[in-house]
Amino acid sequence: MTICAIHQPNFFPWAGYFDKIKNVDVFIFLDEVAHPKSGSGSWCNRVKLLKGGVPSWYGLPIKRQSGVHLIKDVEFLDKDYNVKKILKSLEYQYKKSPHYDIVISLVEPLLLYPTNSLVNYNINAITQIARHFGFKTKFILQSDLEHNLQSTNLLIELLKQVGADTYLCGNGCNGYQEDELFKKEGIELIYQSENPARNFVKGINDDESKLSILHILMLYYGYLGIDIVI
Repeated sequence: MTICAIHQPNFFPWAGYFDKIKNVDVFIFLDEVAHPKSGSGSWCNRVKLLKGGVPSWYGLPIKRQSGVHLIKDVEFLDKDYNVKKILKSLEYQYKKSPHYDIVISLVEPLLLYPTNSLVNYNINAITQIARHFGFKTKFILQSDLEHNLQSTNLLIELLKQVGADTYLCGNGCNGYQEDELFKKEGIELIYQSENPARNFVKGINDDESKLSILHILMLYYGYLGIDIVI
């Protein structure tokens, strides 16, 4: 059995994203799909952290252009300035966390990673954190695979190319993917649990579990059973 998951490269995503990585053999980053247009951005360039105890958006602005743009072509705007703001916010909000110094030594180089490419930046952060957790998952870019289909057929096309016979998807996939098409192609579907973030921190409440992995590391590092690897 070869289990695969497929997802856009999100900005310091929630723990459920990393639970998906943990439980697959291969993880494909969707970088040749259209970047979603939605106000200030999407999960690809922003995420929620605490601000004054309230979940609030943190992220990096992107260069806005007319027309449809693939995720791999999106670039940040004034990244260095905004990264400094995020670092200051992390210090202000989490400085009293018991493992702040350890965690900031891990995440600061990821936040300061020298690229304006959204894909390169996010993939570096995700893969480095995954390796820190000790995950052995193989990462592959969609753009390194051959594909010419869309929607569910695109997913099947990618799964076949990496030799996957099982697809792990989020529990919110019902409604936009056609499950019967996977079955016709002999691909088994596995759905994540209702709140996979709890696989990292048992008993975490629903609101807190939706926050960035940065929050999980800052507040629960000592409970994750991992050792710092720089």
